[in-house]
Amino acid sequence: MVEGNLIVAAGGKLRIEPGVTLFFANDKEIFVGGTLDARGTAEARIWFATPPGSPALWRGIRMYDSVGEQHLAFAVMRDVAPSSHLDIRRTTAFLDDIQFVGHHTPLIFEDASMSVKNSYFPRMVLLETVYATGMPSNGFVIFEGNYFDGTTGYSDLIEFTGGKLPGPIVQFYNNVFVGS
Repeated sequence: MVEGNLIVAAGGKLRIEPGVTLFFANDKEIFVGGTLDARGTAEARIWFATPPGSPALWRGIRMYDSVGEQHLAFAVMRDVAPSSHLDIRRTTAFLDDIQFVGHHTPLIFEDASMSVKNSYFPRMVLLETVYATGMPSNGFVIFEGNYFDGTTGYSDLIEFTGGKLPGPIVQFYNNVFVGS
């Protein structure tokens, strides 16, 4: 049980082993300024949630100005408060096979390099699934093999501002987008 905010300072590293479940107390989060290495497997996913039956909501994972590459794979994120599951800024992150559960914007990023593969984004209600602004001049943003389960109202599935030629542009490969 994570009772307080979990902070990975610059120079620090948090490694989460396959099959680990992290239960968070209400309004707690992981903040990464160092390095996160959380790679589950298909048989042993990493779970980020609040305790079963709890009305609590946790605040997700924040990666701001993180050092090195961040890796999150074969993970489930649920019971996150209205903000975002993952908030990634000025960081390089590799996300693979993340199952987002809930109806709050799963992914926010700003001036980040990202690879998002094989992940499930649930149906949003009046919110964007991904909200993004910019990427570094030598960076990348790649969405590949993901499933986006739609949205309602006038919200975009993905709102991306930035990335223009001759610099890097966002890339989409083999994703599924379900209509409203």
